[in-house]
Amino acid sequence: RLYADHLIKVLGFRPDESVDKLMGTREMAGFFVNGDWRRWVFSESPGVDAGRFGGTSLSPGLIQTVEFFTWFVNYPRDVVPLVNSGMLPTKKPDKDKGIPAYIWDTRQSSGISMLLSSGIVPGLAELGAVYGPLARAKMLEAHPMEQFIDECAAEWYKYCEMFREPGDDRPFPKYPYTHEFIKELCERNDREGEAEIRRQQERMGG
Repeated sequence: RLYADHLIKVLGFRPDESVDKLMGTREMAGFFVNGDWRRWVFSESPGVDAGRFGGTSLSPGLIQTVEFFTWFVNYPRDVVPLVNSGMLPTKKPDKDKGIPAYIWDTRQSSGISMLLSSGIVPGLAELGAVYGPLARAKMLEAHPMEQFIDECAAEWYKYCEMFREPGDDRPFPKYPYTHEFIKELCERNDREGEAEIRRQQERMGG
């Protein structure tokens, strides 16, 4: 049992430089060791991309990455247009900073995943289209939006009651987020997200 006033979740880790040695890595091309599509090394990136907090869980990206690699094992000819595109970023180890070649920062790793699902390989694009809606569907199945908002409102008024006990008799402020307002925000977020995906695909030549 742990007794503490505060817990701090630290995002990041120290990479294992022996992985490069084991794999004989001179340079990574995307997640391919020395550009060899048959050897794939993927690791969670240290930190988060502060420009876009899409999530901090490893499993969604890991599932996608494993299925991408499996696709190339089953359909090796599909790797040709990807390699020939010249769009895979390359990276050598930074020995001064102790960063092995296989470690990409969050933004670079996300860029590689977006490239793989951008349409250069149509089969991967079809696979990638599933992952975004999947997390939302699971969350809404477990916590429907209306139920979530109602529970937030109930907690809001619970705190209002706590302030009343010491003698604060002011009227409770109304909980500001209605079902309709949150639904509108979600729909706007969807439209903006779809527009951003189209812009990314255009930049990648998709």
